[in-house]
Amino acid sequence: MKILVADDDNTSRLLLAATLRRLGHEVFEAKDGQEALDEWEVNGQQLLIIDWIMPVLSGLEVCRKIRAHTPKQRCHVTLLTVRAGTADQLEAREAGVDDFIVKPFEKEQIAAHVQLAARSIGLHKTSNMQTS
Repeated sequence: MKILVADDDNTSRLLLAATLRRLGHEVFEAKDGQEALDEWEVNGQQLLIIDWIMPVLSGLEVCRKIRAHTPKQRCHVTLLTVRAGTADQLEAREAGVDDFIVKPFEKEQIAAHVQLAARSIGLHKTSNMQTS
């Protein structure tokens, strides 16, 4: 699967990208929100794992722009965050976020979240094929 990882923290981004590559995924990286949005517009990754708090555009701003950009193109947005409160999660859901990974994360968590995203993307493709 094509996955975009966006995080301004180099260590977190590199660790996450390396974990995903070991799982067999094609990984693209971005250092800020605008770079993430530009990368997604060019390559249309199916899964985006984006940090909530980043320079230029936050993870929520990236998600809102993607959802407004092309609602028919489905991608799964997972927010990487230290914010785990209910109000934060509601705000993120309203922006179109599909899933959350709370920092600090464990490598095993990443595999589980990617499996969830793949299942969601697969279900969305199946429902689109049935309605076409």
